[in-house]
Amino acid sequence: ANDMKTVDAALTAGSPLITARTNTVAAYKEIIKLNQDGAAELNKESSAAAAAAGLYMGILAIAGILIGLGIALYLSKSITDATERVKQGIKNIHQGRFSNRVSLNRKDEMGEMADTLDKFASDFQKYILGTMVMIADGDFSRNLKPRDDKDEMVPPVKKVIETLRA
Repeated sequence: ANDMKTVDAALTAGSPLITARTNTVAAYKEIIKLNQDGAAELNKESSAAAAAAGLYMGILAIAGILIGLGIALYLSKSITDATERVKQGIKNIHQGRFSNRVSLNRKDEMGEMADTLDKFASDFQKYILGTMVMIADGDFSRNLKPRDDKDEMVPPVKKVIETLRA
């Protein structure tokens, strides 16, 4: 109990050791407060940066979706327009109109199909219909040659011309 009285007396007297200890504890508490304040500021800044990053990611995601939709619509329209033109070309041929051409001017399968259809219409108009007009006018001079052994258009026309010549 006597030791406690000595300690209490030293605390009230302000001994150099107690004063140094008190100053050290105060400095330590100040350092802790500065660290806590700095950490709170960093937390606030990083939260703001995370929110901004989230906003930018959201904007980029929406932009990516819109660009993807734009490309999908463009490709879809490109395919459906070409398909519609080829379909109309086939309808024209079915209705006996061989002078209309599809003329897609594309380098893909749709363009190849349109070019083949245009070539068919052109050849049919020139060789089959042209020959029929010549026959109707009494001209039997056309000499058609089958394209190959499976050609089903030229041989009957050729036979008609040969029959009429005889």
